[in-house]
Amino acid sequence: MLRRVIGRRIFWTVNMVMVALFVVSATLQINDPDPLVWIAAYSLAALVSLAVGQRASQWPAALLISSGALGWSLYLLRPIWGKVSLAELFQDMDAKGGAVEVARESAGLLIIAGWLMVVALVQRRHTRRNRI
Repeated sequence: MLRRVIGRRIFWTVNMVMVALFVVSATLQINDPDPLVWIAAYSLAALVSLAVGQRASQWPAALLISSGALGWSLYLLRPIWGKVSLAELFQDMDAKGGAVEVARESAGLLIIAGWLMVVALVQRRHTRRNRI
């Protein structure tokens, strides 16, 4: 019982950190060349994380958005695969463009997809456990 309570608290804390990071990421997109689509993506991830953190029945939304973000990320990565090194993703923003920018966008989508998948799986498990 204590283990479950601790696990829930850890999950809730990490989820709230991810909500905050998604909100910050959405805010930072204001100066992006195409800000609206990226603000929407990060805001949606924040809202779904927040909603699923409050209600376990919202896990299908997290799963759906996770799948969409993963597909979008893979679509963006296809034409630039092998053209950008991992080190280039962390170099000065002004020094890079083109493929590096697309790789960074794809990485953001992978973060959204990965976290929302975790959220969906944890919440689905929680929902099934409470039904029994």
